[in-house]
Parts: sequence; C-alpha cells; structure tokens
Amino acid sequence: MKRATKLALAAALALGTLAAQPRGAEARAERTSYYDYAQVWRAAVRFLRLDEGHKIVERDLKAGYVIFEYKLGGNTYTGFLELIRLRDRSGRKSVRLVMRVKRLPKYTEAGMLYRLEMKLRKELGPYRRSEPVRPPARTPPPAKKSPAKK
Repeated sequence: MKRATKLALAAALALGTLAAQPRGAEARAERTSYYDYAQVWRAAVRFLRLDEGHKIVERDLKAGYVIFEYKLGGNTYTGFLELIRLRDRSGRKSVRLVMRVKRLPKYTEAGMLYRLEMKLRKELGPYRRSEPVRPPARTPPPAKKSPAKK
C-alpha cells in the first residue's frame, strides 16, 4: 500500500472510533407559551411537584428557573426548567419554556413540556393572542425651508 493510502485509512479509522464513543444525552426541549408569565410559573411548579411527583431542589421566580430531581428506575437525574420572558416581532408577550434532564433522551423533556402545555390549557383555557403592539405612526420631519432669495 502506498503511504498516502495508509495515512488516509488510519485517519478514517481514528475518526470512526471517535464517532462511536458513547456520549451523555445532553438534549433539551423547548416550547413557547402565550399565557402570562406568573400563571405559567405557578402552573409549572405545581406540575413538577404535584402532577409529576418530582422533588424541587431550587427555584427562583425572578431568574425564571426550577431545578428538580427526576427519579426513574432507581436512578436520580437532575432536571432544569427555564422560563424566559419574550416578546415576538409584533410585540406580543410570550414565555419560552426550556426543559433539560441530564443523561436522559430528548423525548423525556418533550413529553414533560407537552403535558405541562396540556395542564395550562386545561386550567387557563385556550390562550388568546393579544393584538400586536403597533409602534406609533411616524410623523415626517418638518420640511426644510429654503433661504429667501434677494
């Protein structure tokens, strides 16, 4: 074999070995809610603690996060729920929910967010998208006066 072919084969083998290494499942799921932030916060904390039965380790309303323990099959995993206040392009308020559970697949988080969204709809009814906030109409600048000719 030629030297270049051997090097290419060795490089391909090394890359294949690296790609096959197991990695932790670092996934996250997101959803956007158009309910009021305070309503979403209260429902999310109740959902995690009462509906799902997870132990809440830490929570902060102002910073918008909840850290909880997710128990599954005798193992305990750390979970995070972030609530991020947003405004869309038209100025409507919304809340982005970001769920992460370390070392578990994304469908775990996606399922939890789906169930939280169903809880919000059941308790608060369908959300009403408020009318977009329209910026005030721009008034044209006053016309420049040309100097009077003599």
